[in-house]
Amino acid sequence: MGIHLTISILWFRGGNSIYINIGADIKNTSILMSTPVNNRRVNIGKNFCCNGAMLTLPESGNRIEIGNNCMFSFGIQLRTEDGHAIYDITTKQLINKGGSCIIGNHVWVCCNVLFMKNTFLNDNSIAAAGALITKKFTETNVIVGGNPAKVIKTNINWDRKSAEQYAKDCEAQNLKGGHILE
Repeated sequence: MGIHLTISILWFRGGNSIYINIGADIKNTSILMSTPVNNRRVNIGKNFCCNGAMLTLPESGNRIEIGNNCMFSFGIQLRTEDGHAIYDITTKQLINKGGSCIIGNHVWVCCNVLFMKNTFLNDNSIAAAGALITKKFTETNVIVGGNPAKVIKTNINWDRKSAEQYAKDCEAQNLKGGHILE
């Protein structure tokens, strides 16, 4: 089957060896990946689209994983570390080690969302516009939002169709749903 890149721009800046596993059907995608060192890993699942994201992986051993059927808006950042060392002044111990960013399957990331190190957003979920993701959200079918992000709605799912088209399709199929709850 192979990979189909449609209107896609991928920029790479930094190290000599960046390993990217890309699923099939990547559409309307603009990604800048910045890593000053070698041997970084990024996995992007099938049926992914993105209007603008920056992936930053400066620390060894961390990874970014994006599941299948994900949709990203613009202004998205995924950072596996803070960028500079923060340490205890007495012990000189590093206190801000990096960690991976993992995004499950069928996740919609709205505009201007920032994923920090050691984060996870599970399947069938939404990151609301402007969210600052600083922890792991293991529950499926949630909307997370805010600064820092928290679960703001449960028992949800989403569709790539517009709300109007989704409602029409439900009505045509005599499905319950398709109406907007106030």
